[in-house]
Amino acid sequence: MKFCDEPLLKKLSKIDLIKDYLDQRILLINNYQKENADHYDSPLDGPQITNTEVYRYYIVAYLKNRADIHQQGLPFLVRSLEPKPTGLPIEMYIFTKTTVWEEYEVIQSEIFDHLLAVATLFELRVFQEPTGMDFTNFSENLIHRTG
Repeated sequence: MKFCDEPLLKKLSKIDLIKDYLDQRILLINNYQKENADHYDSPLDGPQITNTEVYRYYIVAYLKNRADIHQQGLPFLVRSLEPKPTGLPIEMYIFTKTTVWEEYEVIQSEIFDHLLAVATLFELRVFQEPTGMDFTNFSENLIHRTG
């Protein structure tokens, strides 16, 4: 997680689903910096935006643009959970419009495939517990480099 710098905000502002949201946030930040220019000297001064905040907003916008997800009448929630040693979990509490198991699984897979693929655009990394194979590959690479 990090504060978004100007190049990241410029890149993310090109995403149609979140452009208006980011334009408003950038305007708020810029106005604060101008109004407080005499003592604005730190990213901790005034409003900021983090890449995880923008990613969560993107997730909501992405899900709200899917015709196969209930938009009203049922819970719809995207939130960060307590940070863990493995990272910052993001929880999505949504309902598909189908109860057919196979269709539900396809929808769920599409959503996770998409969100995992775009995480790097937000300068986020997805954590996965290493397996025994990861340690074997690491050991082999270490031997080749030092041997």
